Amino acid sequence: MVAQPQPITWVDVNLAAIQENARAVRRLLKPTTQLMAVVKANAYGHGLLHVAETLSAARLVDCFGVASLTEGITLRNHGITPPILLMGQILPEEAPLVARYHLTATVCTKPVALALARAGQRAKEPIRVHLKVDTGMGRYGVWHAEAPAFIRWLRAQHGVLVEGLYSHLASAVQDRAATLQQLAAFRALVATLERARMYVPLKHLANSMGCLGYPDSRWDLVRAGLALYGVSPRAGWAPPVRLTPALRWRARVAFIKPVPAGRAVSYGGTYRTTRRTRIVTIPVGYAHGYPLRSSNRSAVLLDGRRLPVVGRVTMDHLMLDAGLRGSVRVGEAVTLLGRDRRETIRAEEFARWGGTIAYDALCGISPAVPRYYHPSPRTATLPPPRRARPASSATP
Repeated sequence: MVAQPQPITWVDVNLAAIQENARAVRRLLKPTTQLMAVVKANAYGHGLLHVAETLSAARLVDCFGVASLTEGITLRNHGITPPILLMGQILPEEAPLVARYHLTATVCTKPVALALARAGQRAKEPIRVHLKVDTGMGRYGVWHAEAPAFIRWLRAQHGVLVEGLYSHLASAVQDRAATLQQLAAFRALVATLERARMYVPLKHLANSMGCLGYPDSRWDLVRAGLALYGVSPRAGWAPPVRLTPALRWRARVAFIKPVPAGRAVSYGGTYRTTRRTRIVTIPVGYAHGYPLRSSNRSAVLLDGRRLPVVGRVTMDHLMLDAGLRGSVRVGEAVTLLGRDRRETIRAEEFARWGGTIAYDALCGISPAVPRYYHPSPRTATLPPPRRARPASSATP
């Protein structure tokens, strides 16, 4: 019998931590405020289906947010029935799929709105839509000054139901003044609509940083992404609730080499040993998502102690300077990201080494790196209904 190979690198995802983070975020909200779990980008590297299933089964969130039609269909085909908002833009020809899978679409152009209206009429059931408004992001959205006229037109289209109105905070982490301007613009827009008796059931503006740091951004719904995975949107900032990191990235020691002083390590010789030491090779590199810019800047955890990454990170390997003290064995597990005994490498620190942000660092872990889930979810046994009708708080 041929033995099965052991993974050289893997990710452990603590689903219980994700559930607890959802509870923590909920403690900040009014009972009537809905919580959306943003699970785009493979749930920020944590696993789209497993995260959605564990939150849905525990009834900890009211709805899900995804970036693409493909993500929305994937969730529906695996039995996820709560409302799913497509936060990215669809093509007009994709409107029938939105109707078929009972998804909620983001609208900010008339061609897409008209296509959705036609699809809703053919399906004999209106498609729920959320109007995206630009209050300062400069990306998708109807400019907020033009939104009242657009929403008046949109409400007149048969085949769509205007369920939501939302915008996106562009600088909540970096620029409080700009964020307050966006909050004021959104508040003024809502007031204008209500004076015109154009009521929208679900108004939402808060992302994770908005929810944690700007109470005035919590409208009828908040969109939690990074916070659900236990990461602070702002490095070095303590959120008002405790967040527990849910992801740990590990790998096995592949090779140990005694090296004298004065030897160059890895491509370009950017590191040279200053004493007799042991260079430890880990079979993880930028092909797996470990940032090249972390070369000579980062560290990993071995049995709770930090070992520096030395030399240039290569496509499939990185090297550690283990010194001469302490044991290290081939096959032993090291922690690249996450907790090991009393020491932790947080996503914010890991990202800083790579010259990026925590969002990018988490999403950058290759999907080819296997994920293991604790406790084990029921995703593998879910039925694949295609016509499940999601609940909604909107009144047609």
